[in-house]
Amino acid sequence: LPENPPGDYVVLAPGAVWATKRWPTDRFSGLADALIDLGVNVVIIGDVSVQGLVTGRKGLFDIAGRTTLREAASVIAGARATVANDSAPLHISALQGVPTVGIFGPTVKEFGFGPIGRRARIVEVSDLACRPCSDHGSTVCPMGHFQCMMDISITNVVSALRDIEVLDVKGTES
Repeated sequence: LPENPPGDYVVLAPGAVWATKRWPTDRFSGLADALIDLGVNVVIIGDVSVQGLVTGRKGLFDIAGRTTLREAASVIAGARATVANDSAPLHISALQGVPTVGIFGPTVKEFGFGPIGRRARIVEVSDLACRPCSDHGSTVCPMGHFQCMMDISITNVVSALRDIEVLDVKGTES
């Protein structure tokens, strides 16, 4: 690997093939900051498009664009948890039994693509009339507001990590 991740870390995978399946970059950046502030190391994986998401933070290891799929899967396997959009790293994480939080916008788990397992959760806005808008995502929001992703907060994701026992109630590592 380009750099060895720390012994205890959470993987963030902010990429996705389809633009509508990507939680906004500033939210992933804020989540990384929140986790680091809680004393949790963060490893960013993905392609070169997500490099530099958060910079200059102790506890951040950005290996995006510098691993093969096999290496990324190995990093995921060693993680305390993975937070990912509805994308390949989400499914790789869940299949390996790693606690997983999936961020779902235009798609829904009822399509059969959600992570499974006792320690897998989906964070989504369930009461939007326009959702789901696509089986697999698209390049732009058909409604023009991207509310399905914009309404998911960093707090929602941190709560899901607590729910799967990755963070204790105070926010620190469990």
